[in-house]
Amino acid sequence: MGPYQYKPDAQASAYVPGLSHSLAHRACIGKNHSGARLKGLMLKKRLRKKLRLKEFREVCFEIAFQIDPNLASLQVDSLTDAFIDMIEENNLLFGGGGCLSWNGIVQGPCRGSTSETDRELVLRWLRQQPSIHNASAGPLRDAWYGWSR
Repeated sequence: MGPYQYKPDAQASAYVPGLSHSLAHRACIGKNHSGARLKGLMLKKRLRKKLRLKEFREVCFEIAFQIDPNLASLQVDSLTDAFIDMIEENNLLFGGGGCLSWNGIVQGPCRGSTSETDRELVLRWLRQQPSIHNASAGPLRDAWYGWSR
Protein backbone atom coordinates (compact mmCIF):
# COMPACT_ATOMS: atom_id res chain seq x y z
CA MET A 1 0.00 0.00 0.00
CA GLY A 2 1.35 3.41 -0.98
CA PRO A 3 1.54 6.29 1.49
CA TYR A 4 -1.60 7.99 0.12
CA GLN A 5 -3.89 4.99 -0.03
CA TYR A 6 -6.90 4.69 2.24
CA LYS A 7 -6.13 2.66 5.37
CA PRO A 8 -9.19 1.32 7.17
CA ASP A 9 -9.29 0.84 10.90
CA ALA A 10 -9.97 -2.58 12.40
CA GLN A 11 -13.77 -2.33 12.30
CA ALA A 12 -14.28 -0.70 8.91
CA SER A 13 -15.78 -2.88 6.25
CA ALA A 14 -15.70 0.00 3.76
CA TYR A 15 -12.18 -0.75 2.59
CA VAL A 16 -11.92 -0.93 -1.17
CA PRO A 17 -8.51 -2.23 -2.28
CA GLY A 18 -6.61 0.26 -4.41
CA LEU A 19 -8.97 3.14 -3.69
CA SER A 20 -6.97 6.09 -2.40
CA HIS A 21 -8.32 8.19 0.46
CA SER A 22 -8.77 11.24 -1.79
CA LEU A 23 -10.66 9.16 -4.37
CA ALA A 24 -12.92 7.72 -1.68
CA HIS A 25 -13.53 11.23 -0.41
CA ARG A 26 -14.38 12.54 -3.88
CA ALA A 27 -16.65 9.57 -4.56
CA CYS A 28 -18.65 10.42 -1.46
CA ILE A 29 -18.62 14.21 -1.60
CA GLY A 30 -18.64 14.72 -5.37
CA LYS A 31 -20.73 17.50 -6.90
CA ASN A 32 -23.05 15.05 -8.65
CA HIS A 33 -23.21 12.58 -5.79
CA SER A 34 -26.07 10.14 -5.72
CA GLY A 35 -26.71 7.55 -3.05
CA ALA A 36 -26.63 4.84 -5.73
CA ARG A 37 -22.89 5.32 -6.23
CA LEU A 38 -22.25 4.28 -2.61
CA LYS A 39 -24.49 1.22 -2.38
CA GLY A 40 -21.60 -1.23 -2.15
CA LEU A 41 -19.71 0.72 0.52
CA MET A 42 -20.26 0.50 4.26
CA LEU A 43 -19.74 4.07 5.44
CA LYS A 44 -18.90 5.09 8.97
CA LYS A 45 -21.56 6.86 11.00
CA ARG A 46 -19.79 10.24 10.74
CA LEU A 47 -19.78 10.09 6.94
CA ARG A 48 -23.37 8.82 6.73
CA LYS A 49 -24.40 11.82 8.84
CA LYS A 50 -22.43 14.25 6.71
CA LEU A 51 -23.93 12.84 3.51
CA ARG A 52 -27.40 12.45 5.05
CA LEU A 53 -27.67 8.77 4.23
CA LYS A 54 -29.43 5.80 5.88
CA GLU A 55 -30.49 6.72 9.43
CA PHE A 56 -29.64 10.40 8.74
CA ARG A 57 -31.79 10.60 5.61
CA GLU A 58 -34.10 13.62 5.52
CA VAL A 59 -37.54 13.24 4.00
CA CYS A 60 -39.70 16.08 2.64
CA PHE A 61 -42.63 16.60 0.30
CA GLU A 62 -43.70 19.17 -2.27
CA ILE A 63 -46.93 21.14 -2.06
CA ALA A 64 -48.76 23.36 -4.53
CA PHE A 65 -51.91 25.43 -4.21
CA GLN A 66 -53.65 28.47 -5.64
CA ILE A 67 -55.19 31.36 -3.76
CA ASP A 68 -58.47 32.79 -4.99
CA PRO A 69 -57.62 35.79 -7.25
CA ASN A 70 -60.72 37.65 -6.05
CA LEU A 71 -59.31 38.13 -2.54
CA ALA A 72 -58.13 41.58 -1.46
CA SER A 73 -54.44 41.88 -0.67
CA LEU A 74 -55.11 42.10 3.10
CA GLN A 75 -57.06 38.83 2.91
CA VAL A 76 -54.21 37.19 0.99
CA ASP A 77 -51.76 38.42 3.66
CA SER A 78 -54.00 37.05 6.41
CA LEU A 79 -54.28 33.67 4.68
CA THR A 80 -50.51 33.56 4.13
CA ASP A 81 -49.91 34.34 7.82
CA ALA A 82 -52.34 31.59 8.84
CA PHE A 83 -50.51 29.11 6.56
CA ILE A 84 -47.12 30.02 8.05
CA ASP A 85 -48.56 29.78 11.59
CA MET A 86 -49.92 26.29 10.83
CA ILE A 87 -46.52 25.18 9.49
CA GLU A 88 -44.66 26.53 12.54
CA GLU A 89 -47.21 25.18 15.07
CA ASN A 90 -46.59 21.70 13.68
CA ASN A 91 -42.81 22.10 13.97
CA LEU A 92 -42.31 22.08 10.19
CA LEU A 93 -40.45 24.30 7.74
CA PHE A 94 -41.63 25.61 4.37
CA GLY A 95 -39.39 26.71 1.54
CA GLY A 96 -41.04 28.24 -1.48
CA GLY A 97 -43.66 30.85 -2.11
CA GLY A 98 -45.73 32.60 -4.68
CA CYS A 99 -48.26 35.33 -5.16
CA LEU A 100 -51.54 33.64 -5.99
CA SER A 101 -50.02 30.37 -7.20
CA TRP A 102 -47.83 28.83 -4.49
CA ASN A 103 -45.46 25.89 -4.54
CA GLY A 104 -42.65 24.72 -2.32
CA ILE A 105 -41.24 22.07 -0.04
CA VAL A 106 -42.27 21.12 3.48
CA GLN A 107 -39.58 19.57 5.64
CA GLY A 108 -38.93 18.75 9.27
CA PRO A 109 -37.00 21.02 11.62
CA CYS A 110 -33.20 21.23 11.51
CA ARG A 111 -32.06 17.81 10.26
CA GLY A 112 -35.48 16.29 10.72
CA SER A 113 -37.89 14.59 8.40
CA THR A 114 -41.56 14.81 7.67
CA SER A 115 -43.93 11.88 7.89
CA GLU A 116 -47.04 10.78 6.06
CA THR A 117 -49.00 12.24 8.98
CA ASP A 118 -47.39 15.66 8.41
CA ARG A 119 -48.20 15.46 4.72
CA GLU A 120 -51.85 14.62 5.41
CA LEU A 121 -52.12 17.37 8.03
CA VAL A 122 -50.81 20.09 5.69
CA LEU A 123 -52.96 18.89 2.79
CA ARG A 124 -56.08 18.70 4.99
CA TRP A 125 -55.49 22.26 6.27
CA LEU A 126 -55.06 23.60 2.73
CA ARG A 127 -58.22 21.87 1.52
CA GLN A 128 -60.24 23.22 4.47
CA GLN A 129 -59.52 26.81 3.45
CA PRO A 130 -62.33 28.09 1.18
CA SER A 131 -59.97 30.58 -0.50
CA ILE A 132 -57.43 27.93 -1.51
CA HIS A 133 -57.96 25.87 -4.66
CA ASN A 134 -56.15 22.96 -6.32
CA ALA A 135 -54.16 22.00 -3.20
CA SER A 136 -51.88 19.04 -3.82
CA ALA A 137 -48.99 17.34 -2.07
CA GLY A 138 -46.35 15.16 -3.66
CA PRO A 139 -45.05 11.89 -2.23
CA LEU A 140 -42.48 11.75 0.54
CA ARG A 141 -39.00 11.85 -0.97
CA ASP A 142 -35.37 12.12 0.03
CA ALA A 143 -34.66 15.83 0.49
CA TRP A 144 -31.05 15.55 -0.73
CA TYR A 145 -31.01 12.78 -3.33
CA GLY A 146 -34.65 12.24 -4.38
CA TRP A 147 -35.00 14.87 -7.10
CA SER A 148 -33.58 13.12 -10.17
CA ARG A 149 -36.29 10.43 -10.20
